[in-house]
Amino acid sequence: MQVHTISPIKPHGSSPRPIPASPPLSTPSPVFCLPPSPPDSDLVSLSSTDSDSLSSTLSSSPSSSPFPGIKVYGHRGCVYEECENTLPGYAKAAAFGAAGVELDVFQLTDGTLVCYHGTGPDTSPGVMSESHSVDRTITTFSWSELSSLGSFTSGWEEGVCGDSKLSYAKVPKLKDSLELCKSLGLGVKVELKGRDVVPGVVKMVKELGMGDTVEISSFDHEQLREVNELAPELRTGALFSSPCPEDFAERALNVGASEVHLRYDTCSTVRVAEAREKGLKVMAWFRGPLSMREDSRGWSDAGNEDEDMYRIVMRSGCEAVCVNRPDVAVGVVGEMEE
Repeated sequence: MQVHTISPIKPHGSSPRPIPASPPLSTPSPVFCLPPSPPDSDLVSLSSTDSDSLSSTLSSSPSSSPFPGIKVYGHRGCVYEECENTLPGYAKAAAFGAAGVELDVFQLTDGTLVCYHGTGPDTSPGVMSESHSVDRTITTFSWSELSSLGSFTSGWEEGVCGDSKLSYAKVPKLKDSLELCKSLGLGVKVELKGRDVVPGVVKMVKELGMGDTVEISSFDHEQLREVNELAPELRTGALFSSPCPEDFAERALNVGASEVHLRYDTCSTVRVAEAREKGLKVMAWFRGPLSMREDSRGWSDAGNEDEDMYRIVMRSGCEAVCVNRPDVAVGVVGEMEE
């Protein structure tokens, strides 16, 4: 296997934006349970276990060009520079020239909406035992209780930004996060993580006048149906993990989604073409930093979210990528569009 190193790249065509001071903190929400997974016969897997070549897995050709104007979103902000899902992280992504950020939303016991991921799979995270050393999920807290916890725990494995950044990191309110992103000109992918979050999120997006810059996504596609019933003008993204179901596009359309968000190693040229044929936009999302570190050991032609990996995924034709290293991805976009 080749060894790849990541070299910093200056963002293309984007001047750094000032990083404002961190606004106040925010609150959590309940964890939901997804419906049972479809039978294996209904699924097609395109994971690193099927091939050690990411290019082959995605049918991505070096001669292919990325989608014109492909957008880079910082996954949970800019996790290698600042703690995930925090105001400094969103500001850092903006400074690197990202088009937007993705953030995860829970609702607390008092109704406060907060940005947090924590421990647990993407479909049911929210456990705070590692990030804050409390054996509870974020949805069991009120805002005042959460605020009293202080900063993230030093030595937290998911905190790849380092202990010095974790020492001042706070869980922010969704409202503060959206207002900051609006002031910085960032688009936002709001991922719904808990029960009963839809009405509050929809109301907040509309009150802030951010319907044109916010998309709402979820692995629980029934939540997207609820969004579309409350506010059909808002854009929604159906999230899919791996293996990706063969009828992914139909599932998205059935709940009124305008986008599909495919895991990076399932975002093949074939799936992108199928989605586009059916009027759906495509975003490729990258897993958390620890999972990506593990994944990268299985690819012969790409390193851990290095330039090669981003080029391969971008050549699938997707309209956007949601990455842990927005500085690197922005540089790759600039280079490929020259």
